[in-house]
Amino acid sequence: MLIHRGLYDLLFGTWMCLYGLANLSSRRVLPKAIWPLGFFYIACGSAFFLVPGVSFTSPWGAALVFFFGEWVGGFIFHYNRMPDAPLSSFFGKTGDRYGRKE
Repeated sequence: MLIHRGLYDLLFGTWMCLYGLANLSSRRVLPKAIWPLGFFYIACGSAFFLVPGVSFTSPWGAALVFFFGEWVGGFIFHYNRMPDAPLSSFFGKTGDRYGRKE
């Protein structure tokens, strides 16, 4: 719909918000620490909507957001494998990797 109306500059913000919603909606099957990353993507997508001058022809802003987000997501998945990792205890993980009490 955005492409049909020529609103190309709104695509990056839309993609970020949708990616953040996907992270939030999958927090029950992914590690529990993934939900702050979803909020990060939604906040960045909202900023892309509100900041004037964001252009689809200059993808550096979106590239930095997705690079940082994917790097943090990989960090979350990496530390989720380790039961005594500080990241999992920081976000309140108290059970096994699926959140069940041991």
